[in-house]
Amino acid sequence: MSGGGAGADSLKQMILESNPLLEAFGNAKTLRNNNSSRFGKYVDTLFNAAGVPRGAQVTNYLLEKSRIVFQSAGERGFHVFYQLIRGAPDAVRAKYHLEGGVEGFACLNLSGSNTFDVADVDDVEEFGATRQALATTAFGAREQDALFSLVAAVLHLGNVKFKEVDGSKAEACRVGGAGLAHAAELLGVDGDVLARVLSVRHIKTAREEYDVPNNRMQCGQTRDALAKALYARAFDWIVKRVNAAIAPPTNEEGEPGQELPFSIGVLGQQQRLHLRAIEHRHSRRVCRRHLIRVCCVALCVQTFTASRCSL
Repeated sequence: MSGGGAGADSLKQMILESNPLLEAFGNAKTLRNNNSSRFGKYVDTLFNAAGVPRGAQVTNYLLEKSRIVFQSAGERGFHVFYQLIRGAPDAVRAKYHLEGGVEGFACLNLSGSNTFDVADVDDVEEFGATRQALATTAFGAREQDALFSLVAAVLHLGNVKFKEVDGSKAEACRVGGAGLAHAAELLGVDGDVLARVLSVRHIKTAREEYDVPNNRMQCGQTRDALAKALYARAFDWIVKRVNAAIAPPTNEEGEPGQELPFSIGVLGQQQRLHLRAIEHRHSRRVCRRHLIRVCCVALCVQTFTASRCSL
């Protein structure tokens, strides 16, 4: 994309910066690829009649939440875990209780220590790029702190310890360890409340309500489910905030300030948004050429979303 003045240039930069941001939270090292996208993404860039980009929208789907609590041999968790632990300043690491390094977190030690380091990947440098992307897409300092606090809390949840009360797997278990205290602090909840959430399930029937203690396996499953839910919610929030930053300008009534008849869409996993130079005189022809493809892709996404919501 070219032309359009300072406003269009700012939009282009935000769209470009959204890539390293989403990659940090949604990409990971796999056996096939050191930067494999573990989520689906559809990016729709909107143009006015003159071919000037005026906004965009990102739709995400199918984040691989299981990677938060499990990785196959030779693979890593999401990039942001390693970036935060290694790239944050000492004071920030102390605030989030990350002094133990990557080796200190159980959820990052599931596939062997040989995956801690990746060839040609500098987690410290990548963390700087992630922070820059957050700033460019209008994440304030408080929002960044809240986001990284949640990421650290997910890491500490993996270190929560469960001990059987009487040595029987069928009986209740106690919840403890430094991981519980750190996770509760970073999530802003009472440690006893978090422990109860992990160790007791509440049953409600038509006639009564009662609590049932979880055994050790059930406690672990509850902890993993909570970690996955927190991370997935954070990822959805990132996409929502990015969309707010790159949305087309609106008038006082909240409607588009001008007609946006053309769009170019990119769909798929492990897709980087390559902004194509479109000269003003050729913009209509290029947009029309892509319009049929975009309509087909959008229909597929809408059909998939509708079917998912109906499940």
